[in-house]
Amino acid sequence: MAKEDVKDPIVDNEVDDTITLEKIKEMEEKLNKLTAENQRYKETIDTFDETLAKELDKITKKDDEVDDKDKEKGDKVDVTSIYDNVITKRKLEQEKAKEKEEIERIKKENQKLKFESGISKIIKDEPYLKEYIEASMEVGKFNTLEDVIRDIDNPALKQSLKYTYNRKKAFEEAGGDPLKMLEQDELANDSQQLLKDKKREENLKRWSKLLNRRR
Repeated sequence: MAKEDVKDPIVDNEVDDTITLEKIKEMEEKLNKLTAENQRYKETIDTFDETLAKELDKITKKDDEVDDKDKEKGDKVDVTSIYDNVITKRKLEQEKAKEKEEIERIKKENQKLKFESGISKIIKDEPYLKEYIEASMEVGKFNTLEDVIRDIDNPALKQSLKYTYNRKKAFEEAGGDPLKMLEQDELANDSQQLLKDKKREENLKRWSKLLNRRR
């Protein structure tokens, strides 16, 4: 693989900057639009609550008047009027529930856009975090942008990821296979662990011998 054949949007700053900035700008515009929509819905639902309360007061007052007249005169209850009142009340409650569902939907979409916009900015500023964040998102590790920020606020983690990213980038630029590099790293880590385990075992044996001598 030749050097010019290997291109990564993260490595190619010019391409990555253009795409990322356009995406962030588009998300911010959509976010502003949804925020305004959300505010309008909030004002609508507040007005609707007041209207509903007034209508329910009227219905209740009407029902009370019908009951009072029925008691005084012994007339038959106006079933049709009561039925209409109940239907009106149910319709108003259903419309209110529908409006609340729409507000919740907009809130969730708003949160999703904030999350995606925040992730794009983090990756743009620190490209070596891209693979780690994407892999973590695939297994559902992050629910909010705050979760991501809290998780990556770890100097040791960043240092390790940056080291791997730079090595992988160097492998690609030299025409090598980054997967083989990762395999080599894994083998090296396994070898180091074996040496540590062996050293630990030797230390335990020596400690055991010393204890036996003192006894």
